[in-house]
Amino acid sequence: GTIMRVTNGGNVGVGTSAPAARLHVRLGGASGAAPHADSVAALERNSGNAAVSILTTATDVGSVLFGSPTSATRGYIQYAHGTDKLALGAAGATKVTIDSQGAVGIGTAGPLSKLHVLDGDIRVSTSPGQAGRGIIFQDGSFQTTAAAGGNLWVDRGSNGISNANSGYIGIGTTAPAYKLHVNGAAAG
Repeated sequence: GTIMRVTNGGNVGVGTSAPAARLHVRLGGASGAAPHADSVAALERNSGNAAVSILTTATDVGSVLFGSPTSATRGYIQYAHGTDKLALGAAGATKVTIDSQGAVGIGTAGPLSKLHVLDGDIRVSTSPGQAGRGIIFQDGSFQTTAAAGGNLWVDRGSNGISNANSGYIGIGTTAPAYKLHVNGAAAG
C-alpha cells in the first residue's frame, strides 16, 4: 500500500494515496467516513477506535488551542498533569474546570462541591410540550419550579433548615409556621 503521497494540490496522505484533507493520516483501509469540508487534518482508522494523544511530562500541561487573529489561545482544552485538572477555555479565559475528584467548577478553578457555580445562575428548563424537568434531591423529592417570591425550597429533614415555599424558615422542622421557626432548644 501507499506509505506517503503528496498530491499536485499539496495534500499529504500518510497511508492513503487519495488524501481528503491537507494532511490525511489513515491506519488500515478506508473507514467509509469523510472528513468535514473545513478539515485541515483528518485522522482515520478503519477498524477499532481512533485517538489523538498529546503527551507531556507528569508536571506539564497538554493543550488543544483555538486561535484567532487577536489571540493564540482564544479557546482551549487543557489538561494539567501536576494537578490532574481539565480546563475548558473560551474568550481567552478558563470557564469550566473538572478537578481530580470529579468536581466541576463553572467560573471557578477550585470547585468546593460536585458542582460549583461562581457568580452565575443555574437554569433548568424544558422545550415547549416537553414533560417538566427539575431538581431531584437526595431524599427523592422533585422540584420543578422555584417557590413563590423566588424562594428556593430545600428539604434537609427534620433536623435541618428548610424553606417550605412560603418564605418561612424552619430549623429542625420542615413545616415552619413563622418567619423563623425553631423546633428544639436554642443556645445563645
